[in-house]
Amino acid sequence: MEDAHSQASSERVEREDPQPESSRRARHRAEEGYEEVTTGRKRILVTGSRDWWNQPAIAAVLLHVWLSWGRPPLTLVHGGARGVDRMAASVIAERRETAPPGFFRVEEHPAQWDVHRPTAGGKNPAGMIRNAEMVALGADLCIAFILNQSPGATGCMRLAEAAGIPLLVYREDGVLPS
Repeated sequence: MEDAHSQASSERVEREDPQPESSRRARHRAEEGYEEVTTGRKRILVTGSRDWWNQPAIAAVLLHVWLSWGRPPLTLVHGGARGVDRMAASVIAERRETAPPGFFRVEEHPAQWDVHRPTAGGKNPAGMIRNAEMVALGADLCIAFILNQSPGATGCMRLAEAAGIPLLVYREDGVLPS
C-alpha cells in the first residue's frame, strides 16, 4: 500500500512540475550527457515598442553586439510582449537551433496583468513592475527600440540607465546608425 501511495505521489509531482519547459529541456540535455555552455555568459535586456515592425533591424543589432563581444554565450531577457520582445526572442531562437546546448538562452518575463490592479488613473502598473524586475536582475547591455515614444520601453530604458546598465537606443524609423 505504501508503494502505491509513493508511486501516486511521484506521478502527481511529475504532472504538476512547476519548472518551465526550457528548464525541463535543460535537465533532459544534462541527463543525456550534454554540457551547457555557461562560461563568460552575457545578458542583453531588450525593450521596445509593441508596434515596432523592423525585425531585420533587431536581428542586425543583436548580431552586431554579439560579434563585437567575441561571440560569448548569451541570455536574452525580455518581457514577452508582441513587437520587439517577441521578435528578439525569435531571432535568438533561430540562432539556438545551430548552437551548442545552452549557448543561447531566452528569459521571458511576462507582466502579471491579472495580479496587479489598475491605479486610480485607470492604468495597470503590471508592465512597469515587470520592467523594474527585469532591470533588477541585471544585464550587460539594454537595447531599446523606441517607436512613438513607447512609454513602457522608454521607462524600462530609463530604469536600466539608472541601474548603471549601458544602453543602445534605436528610435522610430528603425534605421541603424552607420
